[in-house]
Amino acid sequence: EFRRVLFRSFDIVYCAGLFDYLSDRICQRLMNIFYDFLDTGGLLVATNVDASNPLRNGMEYLLDWHLTYRNQEQLKLLHPVGVDAGNIATKSDDTGVNIYIEVRRVAGR
Repeated sequence: EFRRVLFRSFDIVYCAGLFDYLSDRICQRLMNIFYDFLDTGGLLVATNVDASNPLRNGMEYLLDWHLTYRNQEQLKLLHPVGVDAGNIATKSDDTGVNIYIEVRRVAGR
């Protein structure tokens, strides 16, 4: 928890638009770091684009814009190490294209 010495803790850490470009290994590493930034009771939220994205073909073939797509189950696997499953949730927006993982920090890890 050396990060707490270097940085203050936060009530919320929100990461949007980054995980779409990174590997699972790097995303989970970031989730662990972000989680360490949270104060007790704090919330970590990270987003990703779901593979159901109806614009995917156009983005890839017309714009050469390639994302790392994940579904809710794959995103949930990126949770910080040692966090109880009861403190982790995945959700999506109304379109189902933008998905979120939410992790609540409780006392302890």
